[in-house]
Amino acid sequence: MNNKIAGLRNMLWQMEVEFGLEKLPQPQKDVFYAACLTADDNKVVHSDTVKRHPMLALMSRPTFYRALKELVDKDLMVREGQRKDGRYLVKR
Repeated sequence: MNNKIAGLRNMLWQMEVEFGLEKLPQPQKDVFYAACLTADDNKVVHSDTVKRHPMLALMSRPTFYRALKELVDKDLMVREGQRKDGRYLVKR
């Protein structure tokens, strides 16, 4: 079993390298992955929906919003629309 988990983790790491995500801190990776999983067909997601993803259940609110802000700063996500209503576009 450990070998299978290690193999999956290695595959994930290789994909992170391929997409340029390997240097992101783990909270940013987790928020980005949760955003990708909860985004609609147009790659738009609401921050509340992302925060409720089970993968982020143990993440504190400040850590979540700090990671989200850093993803926006790194242009992996962008605010959707003119208002600050919590909608974001996942760019990758």
